[in-house]
Order: sequence, then structure tokens, then C-alpha cells
Amino acid sequence: MATRTTGNTKGKMLEKTPCRFFQIGNCQKGDACRHAHVRDPKFKRKACPHFAKGRCQYGTSCNFSHVEEDIDLLRATSGANTNNTGDGRGGSTESQFRDWRYNISTEVGTPRPLGPRMTNFCKQALELVDGEVGVMQEVMVLLASNGGLQRISELVDQPFDRLSNAQLIRIFNTQILPVFKIITHKNVVASVVLGPRLMTIYNIIYNGDGERAVSLFSAVTKHLLTLSLVDVYDNEAANDATVDALENTLAALYKLVEINTQAQVHDGLKLAVETLALLFEDPVSKAVVFAIKPAQKHLRRIEQRMGLGQALPHQADNVKVAGARATFELARERPGELSEDGPRHDNDSVNIRQISILPTLQEIQSSRVEYLPLADPREWHLGGLEGLLDRHFRLLREDTVGQLRDAAKFELERLQNPQAQVTDSKRKRQGARTYIYGNVAVSNIAFDAHSGIEFALSFDQPKDLKHKSTNQRQEWWQGSKRLGDDALVCLLSSFGSVIFLIVVPEPKFTKKDTETGKDQIPLHKNHNCWSDPDRAHVVAKPVKQTDIKSLLNQLLSSTIEHFSLVEFPGVLLPAFQPTLQAMQRMSDSLDVPFSNILAPVATQTNPDQEVDLQPPAYATRPGFQFNLSKVTMAGRDLRLTPGADLDNKAVQLAANSTFDLGQAQAVVFSLSRSFALIQGPPGTGKSYTGVQLINILLDNKKAADLGPIVCVCFTNHALDQSLERLLDEGVDKVIRIGGRSKSERLAEVNLRSVVQRLSQTKTEKADRWDLLKKVDDEEREINGILGGMGQLNSQAAVEEYLKTNYPDQYQQLFSKVDEDRFTKVNYHPDAVMERWLGSTIRGFDNPRSVNELVEVHILNMTGRERRRLYDYWLVEMKEDLHNRLNIALRAYNGLKAKLDDIRTELDLRVLRQANIIGITTSGLARNLNLLRRINAKVLLCEEAGEVLESHCLTALLPSVEHAILIGDHEQLRPHVQNYELSTESKNGAQYSLDVSLFERLVQPQDIFAQRLPLRRLEVQRRMHPSISQLARRTLYPQLQDAPGVSRYPGVVGMRQRLFWLHHEVKECGGDGDAMATSHTNDYEVEMTAALVKHLVRQGVYASNDIAVITPYLGQLRKIRKKLGGTFEIVLNEQDVDDLEKDGGDEDLPLHKAPRRTSVARGTLLQALRVATVDNFQGEEAKVVVVSLVRSNAKNNPGFLRTSNRINVLLSRAQHGMYIIGNANTTANVSMWAKITDIFREDGNFGTDLQLCCPRHEDTLIAVNKPEDFYCLEVIEGVDVELGCGHHQTFLPCYQHQDTSTVRCEVPMNRTVPGCLHEIVEPCYMDVDDENKLADQCASNDVKDMEADMFVFEKYGDVNLDEDPCIFVACGHMFTLKTMDGIMDMAAHYESDPATGDFTSIKTSSVPFSSEELKSCPACRGSLRSISRYGRIIRRASLDESAKKLTAWSNRNCQDLQKRLVKEQQCLLSTIDNTLKPYQNVKLGGKLRDQMDEVKSLKTDKRYRQIFAIRNTIDTFADKLSRDEQPYQRVRDLVETVRRHTADPGIAEFHFPSEELQLREHLLATSLLIRADILILTDVISMHNKTAAGARKGALQVDFNANRASCEAQVIEAELTSNVRQQVEGHIFWARFAAMECGTLSVIDEEAKPGMMHHLDSLKKYTVNHLNDAEKICAKFSGGDVNPTKGLAEEAADVRRMLEDGVSSSEMRMVVAAMAAEFSGTETLLDTGGSLNPEDSNLYDALLLNAKRIGYRYGLLKNPMLMEQYKQQNIALKLCPTLDSSSLSYEFYQVMVGDTREMWMAEFVAQACITPSGDENPHDSPVYTHTIKHNALEGRHLGVGRTIRTLAWDWLLDEVHPGVDLAFTKGRSAAKASLSDEFRVGQRLRILIDAFEAGIVLFLEWGTVSSHRRQVLTDESSCFVALLKIHMPDVLIAVPGKVKKCCIFSL
Repeated sequence: MATRTTGNTKGKMLEKTPCRFFQIGNCQKGDACRHAHVRDPKFKRKACPHFAKGRCQYGTSCNFSHVEEDIDLLRATSGANTNNTGDGRGGSTESQFRDWRYNISTEVGTPRPLGPRMTNFCKQALELVDGEVGVMQEVMVLLASNGGLQRISELVDQPFDRLSNAQLIRIFNTQILPVFKIITHKNVVASVVLGPRLMTIYNIIYNGDGERAVSLFSAVTKHLLTLSLVDVYDNEAANDATVDALENTLAALYKLVEINTQAQVHDGLKLAVETLALLFEDPVSKAVVFAIKPAQKHLRRIEQRMGLGQALPHQADNVKVAGARATFELARERPGELSEDGPRHDNDSVNIRQISILPTLQEIQSSRVEYLPLADPREWHLGGLEGLLDRHFRLLREDTVGQLRDAAKFELERLQNPQAQVTDSKRKRQGARTYIYGNVAVSNIAFDAHSGIEFALSFDQPKDLKHKSTNQRQEWWQGSKRLGDDALVCLLSSFGSVIFLIVVPEPKFTKKDTETGKDQIPLHKNHNCWSDPDRAHVVAKPVKQTDIKSLLNQLLSSTIEHFSLVEFPGVLLPAFQPTLQAMQRMSDSLDVPFSNILAPVATQTNPDQEVDLQPPAYATRPGFQFNLSKVTMAGRDLRLTPGADLDNKAVQLAANSTFDLGQAQAVVFSLSRSFALIQGPPGTGKSYTGVQLINILLDNKKAADLGPIVCVCFTNHALDQSLERLLDEGVDKVIRIGGRSKSERLAEVNLRSVVQRLSQTKTEKADRWDLLKKVDDEEREINGILGGMGQLNSQAAVEEYLKTNYPDQYQQLFSKVDEDRFTKVNYHPDAVMERWLGSTIRGFDNPRSVNELVEVHILNMTGRERRRLYDYWLVEMKEDLHNRLNIALRAYNGLKAKLDDIRTELDLRVLRQANIIGITTSGLARNLNLLRRINAKVLLCEEAGEVLESHCLTALLPSVEHAILIGDHEQLRPHVQNYELSTESKNGAQYSLDVSLFERLVQPQDIFAQRLPLRRLEVQRRMHPSISQLARRTLYPQLQDAPGVSRYPGVVGMRQRLFWLHHEVKECGGDGDAMATSHTNDYEVEMTAALVKHLVRQGVYASNDIAVITPYLGQLRKIRKKLGGTFEIVLNEQDVDDLEKDGGDEDLPLHKAPRRTSVARGTLLQALRVATVDNFQGEEAKVVVVSLVRSNAKNNPGFLRTSNRINVLLSRAQHGMYIIGNANTTANVSMWAKITDIFREDGNFGTDLQLCCPRHEDTLIAVNKPEDFYCLEVIEGVDVELGCGHHQTFLPCYQHQDTSTVRCEVPMNRTVPGCLHEIVEPCYMDVDDENKLADQCASNDVKDMEADMFVFEKYGDVNLDEDPCIFVACGHMFTLKTMDGIMDMAAHYESDPATGDFTSIKTSSVPFSSEELKSCPACRGSLRSISRYGRIIRRASLDESAKKLTAWSNRNCQDLQKRLVKEQQCLLSTIDNTLKPYQNVKLGGKLRDQMDEVKSLKTDKRYRQIFAIRNTIDTFADKLSRDEQPYQRVRDLVETVRRHTADPGIAEFHFPSEELQLREHLLATSLLIRADILILTDVISMHNKTAAGARKGALQVDFNANRASCEAQVIEAELTSNVRQQVEGHIFWARFAAMECGTLSVIDEEAKPGMMHHLDSLKKYTVNHLNDAEKICAKFSGGDVNPTKGLAEEAADVRRMLEDGVSSSEMRMVVAAMAAEFSGTETLLDTGGSLNPEDSNLYDALLLNAKRIGYRYGLLKNPMLMEQYKQQNIALKLCPTLDSSSLSYEFYQVMVGDTREMWMAEFVAQACITPSGDENPHDSPVYTHTIKHNALEGRHLGVGRTIRTLAWDWLLDEVHPGVDLAFTKGRSAAKASLSDEFRVGQRLRILIDAFEAGIVLFLEWGTVSSHRRQVLTDESSCFVALLKIHMPDVLIAVPGKVKKCCIFSL
């Protein structure tokens, strides 16, 4: 466990965000700033408050904005005087506030009463509250302070019962009423920041027993009863003063009752309320009724809170209880306690407020069916509004959480019973689609002030990812969208526990540590899904704080539980939790408008009659009229009185506006009804009508005091479209709430963006500063507690705990003096607790209880008793820490909530000034607390027919007086997740969750409901009449066509604009399989693609004109894949989300809306829109192609049976529509039957689709197969004149339309400009290209160019037939002989002496660097593009790749070694302070299994860094393997192509075996083993240091696999003469054995028989390995060159470790010699002076060093040494032509590295075979093999694109005719013939391996057996062939009689 630490940012550096201080010009950090100093176009300066008051002294240099728009926003949101003239007098309010605050005492004690000054005090306070927001907040803060509360008490404690009427009137008007107005002021009540302070004031007024409040309100009631609601001078008008006093009094009383629950049952206050209710009983005029409505609203709320009878719903006079109907009802089980069998589980309750949103464990395990209310209200257990909310809460929760519950239950059962068989029925009940991750462990925890508490969970990587690279794993995880931000996951335990968590997004910004000032490292840095090949990590936080304890226990304690992590893809908690929580709150307050409409409690007298709805409350003010001039033509004055002469007004509005009559009626009736419904059939202009309604309401906003208008949509896409339409209409002050908008136009009006331009008030700044400091304090406290949990088992923690809680036991254990006051001598003070637990005394068999042990001296306890008491202490310590953590977290959450309140306060100030507030239904539920405070009176909901009723209910804010729902219940219903709850399901019809509120009110199904009036739009402007008739003749009989639609043109390329292509090809995936989740039809995919391509070829339709619609996601995916290669596919965002939820789509990238025109692929210039039916409502296209998909023998149409979906499907097209489907499948659906009849009547139905060429209309083209579209493209018999004047008699049809695409192929005699030569070329060819270089028509400048560099011959004089020229990319030209000479072809190719032609490649071709390649002699330009020299160039590239590989490997090996040493030191330094939890450790099996075990330990976080290093070393070693070497990879690629193509013309790729860098691979392997030793040693040490006890856990080790890897290293190093790695292999073997012996030695022989024999045997082998290592070290000890330096000491350490056992100093031994691994390399041969060639040890060292540095590289720092070897005859012969000077110049180069300089020697070695006798060896056949020795610094080019390119070029390159590319023929046969010799000649196999590894071997004849001599002598040709196979570039001659064979190779 670890808290957040400091360090760098995560992984790759996060992109720098723009510096906000730089934006305003005062960043003082300069280049050291962690943010980018670039201009941010999104940055908005905050408005200058001083400029707003007219007194900013900084002018243009002010850091704040002086822009008028920003200043207006500041004034509007702060309440500042907007008429400020800028004369500098803006500070009058502040001076007034300063004068007023002197009346509030800040001293302790009772202040002097104000007396008569109280009147002025209250008056000034009210004036200040009415002013600026900042001043208002400061006034309330002072009133809530001790001094302010004393003034409130002084006011309310006056003796009201002894006051005269005149005194009471004066005090009420001048003191009480102003205070009531202050504490009920709309800005004060709505303020979140002032909420706690306002509550304090009301509590002072109530004053404990409530008598103070009774006295006050009784006196106020007495006074109000003397007043009249009617104006004294006008009986029809209201008395404004009385109404104002009554309204404020009732508002204050309601707030008092709401805040103080005791007040709700106080009899004195009840009497006051009942008395005030008498004021409303007298009959009054309409004006008075309107005036007292707010007061009546407050009264009803008070009565409801206090449970008075008046609060019960009133039944209208026309309502009666219906008589009983004859029914037979099945008994249904009720919820919770109402169930006969009792509650189903702990989350089954009658009251939804007591139901947890997420399922509990008991709920998941329950086998009983959940209670789901039916659609019939008579079946509800609750009636009215409460029953309605209960029903929708339970159904919505079942639709969302129910599937999660079922999926979790399925996995929990599997986890608890893994052997159980999974049946199909269980899979069907599984619920939501899930991803399961196994072997889960809690691996880390962190806390910071911003994110709260977070846990890192680790789990096994998916199997397919374990062998992928880090980048591949990262690409897969990010592409799969798994475990994305905010994803909901569930942690399940085999012991039966469930914890829901949310995936935490990686922080975008790093936070500074408040103490150190450094960046905090988030958990995400070291815990992600892809870094570790074996374990993936995810950072998540629990949904419930109560689950933190369980997660901590899993982190800190050992357990045998198995955990699974269940992910629910596509399920986000914020998508449904806010709505469910909102309904829980609403069920408590029941404060929902229109409750009599939404949930009537009795049947109606005439249920078939529409409800008579009244106008909105704000429109009932006498004399109020709507001004309609905003939407009339030329602004003609037209006014509407709500409810008066509506039909006539609608006609007038239609005549004077752009409305048709239906739209005008909808507008007029919507304005006149408080709850209005508008039905808009397809294409009738619903959106346009809604926009104009908003325009009218905004024009009347001030007159009606409307406040902001709330526009609600279900999806973000629909909301963006609606708000953009308002912007197009010029509507200003639009605010968009929510961060998922895709519209750039709305970015500037997003609430978060606008709020950033506001400044906080003084009160808000002070509160925020104070809260932030407290949050930092809590952060430190919580991190301290978490740290304490990590050290729970430490002696220091126990000691501190005992000192505080058990002082007696503390003294007995840790006191420094004994009972006799003698000082104790303690040599091991850190082991007091361990010694106490380890020692014991004799005792009774039954240990005493903890309660008894508390009184016993700790030294008088038995071992079992001590352990019992110690465990009890640990439990108490843990519980104490958990309690402290819970308290601290609650405090932290409270502080965070207050910080959020400050942000909410800023939001409120913006929203109050808005005209339009756009928000989604789920967003509204999340922001209910905010929106309830803005007093919005109008709600407009678009596409209401698609919105779930639960979402509509939560959108009805308490302040709403006017609700307008626009939609169409005949189109798509709301989408539900659970099919069993929808009306389409037979069982789901009883629940009807997918019936919207819009549909329920229009078509009520229960006896209580009465139909609401509806206005339907009847003129459609979208579809051609032939298409609109499909809707008109089935669903909308009154639907009319606008005049313009009949003039739509036909569909170009088609015979009919409407057609049904019938087919009977069966769908895929079974015959109407009911279990299938989606369906596809391949025939329809092909036909749809062919038809779309045909339409596009016509060249008429632009972007977005064509749309493809299908009902199923599976078909959508196939169509998208089919068309994706030709078109840019655009998907609706809902389809994108659905595809991702359905499992993603890897075929093509997703392009989300907004749609855009894309660049064409080929000649197609279209961007296609492809969508499912459910996500295309509200969209349209000129041409629509429909794929119905379903075609099966059962004639099952699937969900296409519903009329709603059919309606949407058939009403999207404007000009034409083409349906592809099986009509027989849909024939049993009545609506489909009507549709097909219409198609048949008009001749638009058939099995052949009629195409029409617009240029050949008489040609009949009928298609029914995809290929039919393509055979008709060419049209003959035409006469088309091209632009050149030639005529074409046949053309493809699309070219006939656009002749500019035709290339004329008519041969033409052309004259070349300049040379005037006559040539014949096709007509389209351009002969004016001056770059054409032909010898007969070249210009004089070209002819004068020098082409032959040897004889200086010009190009014009060269005979090209004899000496052709090569044209270089730079523009120069040279003869072939010149270029061959420049490229030194003779050095690389054999040539024919007679002709000089090159015939074959030289096998002794000298390798070289690409830097040695020649360039153009004229301009030094590159010659790489000339294919003739491709082999030379690519050979140089390969040589350089190999060279860079060596340099790269040496550099990386050093770096990895340093990192390993550093991490080893870190492990050593932290081992004593690290938490050591109890756990079982089993290290055995394969190496990967051991590492997996370490990663699954509770201490796995300790090894994060070293595992990262180990993975890097492992990858490094893989890159150095034989198969990854540059030459080998090219050869493998070439051979692969040769085998596949079987082309004998492709040459084999040969290379010398010494080109392979095998020593570097050994170094990497050695480092990998060292890393394993470090990890395993630390694990063992951690376990040994764990406190002793019964729960400590067992340690088991088995390092057989490790020792096998060490054995392999020894063998490989011995074969390749790598002495150091050979010795290391022996030492590693011995170390693993010693570790195992030390661990197994503590196991009792009786517990594991045979253990001692195993240990003795293992120790014996260990000693042998150590002896071998020491023997090799002794051989080189004392010499000038010692490759084993430091290893003898390491071997001695291991020997001591074997003898003494495992100790904490092991790891220091492990890497003690590592630092010298590279540092001594360059000094190994730095001998200086002379060298005795007879010194065999030194000679061996020379050869060894050559191999250490690289098989191809001889690193010699002393040139004299090479000279001596040149003079001596030690089987190494240098070319006699070379002298020391040439060596020093040609073969020694300097290379400077990081810490060393290396002298690279390059020489030529000879392989000599000396025959018998005294022949001169120089006279024998000698074949020279030249070897390249050159290593320059660079990157490793042995992988990736470079090698593939080289291999490909090698295959394709053709040098010139005559070159034999086959080096050796019949090689495979030679290999086969040698199989026997391979078995017999073991030494030969070693020899071959040596050649492959590039090792120097001396094969003495005397060591060869007689049989093998016969092989070497008689089968010499076989031997030569064998060597040729393995070293094809080395030529060796073997004489007939071999006496001695000496083979030398570097």
C-alpha cells in the first residue's frame, strides 16, 4: 500500500496546457513554467469589477476584461447597477454596507440593544440584499454570525402580546416584514453558499422548543387578519401591500417548517397556519385570485408538511368513483413487508427511498422474482403521484440495474462453483453483456484531495495479449474501449461479497504536493492495462464509501478468496443513477406540478372527454396577452388572450405568418394551456414550430416574468440540433449544460465556459480558501491513516497503541527499567515484540480469554495466550484506524460538497440571466438541485414520444407552470434495455415501460386517466406524395402534402422513385433464430452496395443525399464494411455507441456526427449515411435505401412488426425510396400488408429492379443480382465528340456524361519541339515535355554534358549502342563503364576476361559502410536509386545495421546494468520499512509462473520498477537472438519468398556466420538471470522478516527451471568461448541452489520425507559448479588480462551463503561485481611492450577478448601487439602486403562512447589448411575471406521496416543479364546426404556450430577418432559441402590426405 508520491508525470508526457497567467501577461515563471506559453483561443478573461463600477485605474493594461459583453454579464449576474455612468460613484453601496455593519457587534457578550435603530437596521439590510450579489452575501454572513444572530433574537424576543395594535403594525411593517423579505429573498433562498447560514437564522427564530416562533407568527397572524386582500378603492383589484405581507409571511413560515422537523408537529404553529388559511376562504375577484396564488402555493406546501387536511388533493365536482367492474385478478406478490413471505432480500422495501440504486449481495443471490408494478394503477400498492413515482422508479431500475444484477449473479455462481456446467438457459438469463477478468487482487491504494480515495486492481492479462509487445497491448486495450473512463465494474468474491466500482480517468493535470512542492504521481502512472505482459491494472473507486473497508482488508490481509472483476460495457452509472435518485427525492417531497394530470386518484365522469386544461398560472393575470408579433410577417401586431377565441386567432396567425393552419393552431393552443401536447407526423415541422413557440415566449418573458426557458431533449445530439436552430433564429443568452456536446457552435455558451468569465465574491473567495486549507488538512490526515495501516504489524505501531490504550502492558513490555527499578539491557530493541511472542512458559491446555489476559502480567502467559492477545491488539488497532478513516472521509466529503456549492453558486448567477437553458433529461436529473433554484416557469421537451416517462417526470421542476411536449407517439417509442419490459413483448405489455408520458396522456389505458387535448400538425414538407401516401393510408389519414413536394424530381438512374425489390434469399445465422441478438442478410448487403454505387455513378447526388437504413446492428456493420472501401461512411453517434456496446467494430474507423463531405476515393464524391432505424428518427435524405434483413421460413419479422418502427422506416425519404426485403416475412403484420398492397397497386413491387439511364431512357435495364449493375456500364452506338475533335462510338455511361475523363487513344503524328523530330503518339500524350532526353532530339545543352569521366567524352559523341548511358536522379548522365568504375563493380562481381561482362557475385566481397558509397561525380548527388547497383548499396546497409546493432547492444547493456544496480540498492534500503503482510509464497515451476506468483503477492507494488527493468531486459535479449539479427532476418524473408514462389531465378541470401552477434545475447541473458535472482531473493527476505505467527504463511521454493536456464548459459558460453558468461552461469546455478537449500533446511524431515537426501544431493552439485567456476577464474588470475575479474569473490560469497544459510546480505553479493562488467573492457589488452606468443594463457585471452567485444571486431589498443602477431607464426597469417603504417591508418579508428573510447581494428584473416610434408604453406591453395570490422554508434537497425525493405529489394533487384544469382545448387540434397554424418560426428557438429557462432577452433588430428578420421579423409568432399552449407561465404580446400586441420575465423 502506498499513498501518492512525487515524481514525473505518467508514461508519455502529458500535453502541456496553456498557461492562464500567460494569457493575461503576468506569468512570472518564464521558461520554468509547467504550462505552455502559447495563446489559447478558448481563454476568456474575467470581467473587471472596477470597470463595471466605472473606476478602473489600469485602463488598457488591466489584466481583466473591459469588453462590453463581459461587463454586461458581470453586472447582470452580480446585481450591479446597470445604469452606472462611470463617474466614479460606484462605491456608494459599499460605503452603505460599511455603515450598516457597525450595528453588528464582533465582541463576546451581549451587545447594547439597537432600540429605535432597529427599524433603520432592518431597512438598510433589505436594501443591501436587493443590491449586488457580493454585498448580499456579506450581509447574510454577518446576520448569521454571533453578532447578527443577537440582533435577530432582539427582534423576535419583543413582547408582542403586550404591544398595542398600532405598535404591532409599526414593528411589523418596519422590522418584521423587512426581515421576512430578507430571509425569503429569491437570491438568498436560491443561494447554495448561504444555505447553511440561512438555516442558522431560522433555527434561531425557532429557538429549540419553538415558543419564540409561535410568539412571532401568532402576532403576525393577528395583524394579518385585520387586513383585507381587496383594494380599498377598487373591489376588483388586490391590495398589493396585504398580498405582499401575506406572501412573505407564508414563505418564511414554510421555510421554517421545512428546516425544522419539530415545527411540523408543533400545535402552536399549526394553529397559526389554520388561522392564516381563513384569509383565502372569502370569495374574491380574478385579479385577487391571481395575486394570491404564490401565497396559496406556500400555504399548500406548509399544510402538506404539517399533515393538515387542506393539503389532500381536491376532487373536482365532475369526478366520481367508478362502479365495480367484472374482473378476475391473479394475486401478485407485494413489495417488502407487504409480501406474504416477507421481504425478498435486504434491498426489498415498500418505500423506494430505502432502496439502494445498485444491487446488494442478498439481492444478487435472491431467487425470488422482483416486484414490478403493472401499468394499471389499481394494482399499485401506493396511489396517486407517490404510486406513479414508485412504479417508474422500480421499472427503470429493473431496466438498468436488473441486467447488472443478473449478470453478477451468473458470474458469482460460476466463481463459487467453477466446476458447474453452464447451460443455454443460464446464459439466456445472464443479463447484460459482460467482460470477465479473473484472478483479481487489490494491489495499491492512494488518496488525494482532488480524486478522493482510489484503488488499483490487478488481474490476469487476456491470454492473447501475454505475448504481445507493450505497444500492441496498449493499442488493443485502447481500441477495445474496455475499462474506459467512468466504466461501471463489479468486484465479486468466491466467499460471497460484491463491490461496485467506477473506473477513474487518468488525471489530465498533475497536482503539487502541498508540503514538498513536487508533482504527485497518480496511481495511473504505474498501474495501467498494458505495461505488464502478465498482469493488467485498473484504477477504480468504490461507489459506496462503506466498501472501502472491505477493499482495504483485501489489500492488507492474506486470503484464499478468488476474485473476479465484471465489466458491463456501455453501462455508465451517471446515465441512470441521477434519474433514480431524483425520483427518490421527489417521492419524499411530492413537489411535482400537474399532479392531478399525471396521477389522478379517481375515475372521471366522462373518461372519453378531453381534459379541460387551464392556461399557465403566469398567463392568468387579468389583462395579460401574448404578443405574437415576433412571428408575424413584417412584425404585424397580433395578440392572444389565453383561452379566448382560439380558433379565430389560429386562422389570423396562419394568414399573417409562415405557419400553416395546423402549426398556427398548435402554437395558439400551446400558449393557452398549462400542459400542451403537439403531435408532429414525419416532415410536418415539429422543430420549426417549437423554435417559433420559444421566440414568442421570449418576446413575452418580461411581461410574464417567466425566467429562463428550459429546453429538454433525451440525447445530446438532439439537444445540439435544437439549440443550433435557436441560434439560427437569433436567440441570445442560450446556455448549454453538459460536457458531451459535439457542436463547436455551442462551445462558447456551455455553462462551464461562461462561468469561467465570472469572478467570485469576497464571501465565496474566503469560504473557498478556508475550505481548501481544511481539505489539505484532511488529505494529510487520511494519508497518515493509510500509512498507519501499512505499518499495522510493526513493533512501533503496536508500541504506540499500547502506550495510549494499555499502559500497564506497555510498561511490562517496553519499559527500560524492571519492577525492581534496575535498568534493562536490551541489545535488540527492535525485536522486543518478536522475542515476547517467540518465548513461552508452561501453562494450561485451555488458554484464557482476552478479558482474563488483560489482568495478567504479559510474561506469565503461554505462547498461545500471547498470540491470542497480540491478535486482539491488531484487530483493535485495525478497527480504530478504520473508524478514524471513516470519520476523516466523511469530513472530506462534506468539505468537497461545500466547495461544489461555491461552484453551484456561480452557475446559478449565470443561469438566472439566461433566456434558454438546454439540457438532456439525464443531465437535468444530475442538476436538479441547481435547476430547482432558478424559478423556471416554462419547460419545452422535444421528441417527447421518445423520452421515458421517468425522465419526463424528473424534468418537471416544482416551479414549472407551463409544460410543452412536442413529439409523435406514432413514431419510435422510448428505448428500453430489457425487452421483457416493453410493449413488444407479450409479457412486457403489462408493464409498458416503453410507453412515453406523451403517449400515455394522449392514449390513456387506465380507468383513472382522462385523455389530454392534442394538436396535430397536418402538412408535411418532406416526402413526395407517392412516398407520403404510405403514412397517410396507414397512420395519418389527415396528413396533407405541401405544394412543393409534388415537384420533386425523379431519382436519377432509376425507372421508379418508389420500389420494393422482393427476394426470398434466407437471412444468415439460422432460420429466424429467436436466440440471435442481431440478424444479417448477405444478399441484401450486396444488393444495397450495388444500388448505392449505381446511384452515385449518376453524378447528381451530393453529400448526405443518400442514406442506407436497416433495422439491425449486425446488418449495419456488414453494410458499413462493404461500402467502407469505396465511400466515407458517416454514422449517427447513437449508432456508434450501440456498435461499441455490441462489441465494437474493428473493420473500419468510426466517423461520428456531425456529418461532413469527404475527399473522394476513386471517382466517387459522396459521404454515405448509414444508420439503424431506431437512430434515424428526425433525419431525412433525398434517396433512402432500406434493407429489411429478415427472410426466414417461419415468416418472423422480428421487431419490424411494430407500427412505430415501420412508420419511421418509410418516412425518411424525400425523392425516392427503395426497399430490399422478403415481403412474405412481413405479410402477417397488418401494417406491412397494407404497405405491400400500396406498392403492388402502383406497380412498384417485383423481383427485378428497373434501372434507367438518363441518357438512354428507352433502354430497359432490370437487375436482381449485384453483378447485374456492372454489365450494363458500356453503351454502344453513340457518337460523342471529344475535346480534341475526335469521335467515340462507344463509351462507359459515366464517361458519356463527362467526356473530360476520356483519354483519346487515336495515334497521331507529332512534332517534338526543339529538335522537330516526327513521332507517333496517342492523341492524349503531351510531347512538349522538355525533360524528355532522347539522343536524336536532345538540346545542345544536353548533348554537351560530359558522360564519360575516363576519356572526357560528351553525351552527344557517345555511341549508345556500344556504351549505354545511365541517367542519375540529379539530372546528370554517365556511361555504363564510368558508373561501374565509380561504384567499383569489379570489387564485388566476377567478370568474363574475354568480354569484361560481369558474370557472378564474388563470394569474398568486402563488406563496407554506407558512408563509403560513391556519389555523383558532378554534383555529389545520391546514386541509390539506380537498380544496377542495388545489391552493393543494400549490402552496405546491412553491414551498417549489424554494426549499429553491436554499438546499440553495448550501450543498452550498460544502461540496464546501472538500472539493475540502482533498483537493488533501493530494495535493500526499504526492506526494513516495508509492510510485510501475512501470505503464502510458492515459487516454483516455469520462470513465468514464478514471476506471476510474485506479481500476485500483496507486496507486488514493491517490484513494479524491477519488473519494468526485467521486461526491458527480456525484450532486449529477444532483439539480440539469432532470428532477430539483420542478416538472419533478411535471409529468412528471402527464403520465405523463394519457397512460396519456387522461382529458381531468385538467389539465395548468404552471409558469413560471424555476422551474428551472439555474445551480446549472452550478456543480456546474464542480466536477465541476475534480475530474477534479485526479485526472488527479496521475496524470500521479505517473508523471513515477516512477524512470526500462525498466519505468517508458508514459503515453498523449487528453482529447477532457473538452474536449467543457468546450465544452458554455461553450455552456450563454453561453445562460444565466452569465459566470463561461462563462469557466471556456474555461479548463478550455485546461487539458486543455495537459496533453495537455505529455504528447505527449515522443513522438518518428518513433515516431508526425503528432504535431507534432496538437500545433500543439491549441495553436492552446487559445490561442483562452484569448483568449476573457481578453476576457470584461477586460470586467468594474476595475468595481465583477466576476463573473470570479480567473479572469484562472487563465487566465494555464494559458497559462504551455502554454508551459512540465507541472510539479508545476499543481494549485495548478487550485483557486487556487475559494475565492472563493461568498465574493464578496453583495458583487457592494453598490455604495452612486447608479448610472448608462447604464453598460452595470454594467447587465449587475446582470442577471448576478440569474442567479448564482438565476433567480427578485434579491439586492440596497442598497434605493436598486432605487429608482433604479424611477425610471429601462431596460426594467424596477415596479408604480406600490409605493413604497420597501413594498419595504423586503414584499420584503426576511434570511437568515443559515453564513458569509454574504443579503438577498432580491421584486418584480413586467412583460413589456412596445411598439407602433409614440408611444403611451403604459402604455396598451398589459400582462399581469403575478408571480414568487415567496423562498429559505429547508432541505433539498432535489425528489426522492422529496414530489414523487410532490404530483403524485398534483394529479391527484386536484377543487376544485369548474365549474372548467375544462384550461388550453390543442390544444397538441400547435400544436407540430406549428410544426415548420417551428423549422427556419427559429434565433433563435426560442434565444429559446424562453431562456424555459425564465429568461434576460433583448433582441431588437432590426434584428437579425432579413427572412424571420424575416415570421415574427414575419405569423405572430404562431404566435409567441404557441409562447411559450405553453414558458411557459404568461406571457401575451404581439403587435400586428399589430411594430417592436421587448422581452421581460424573471427
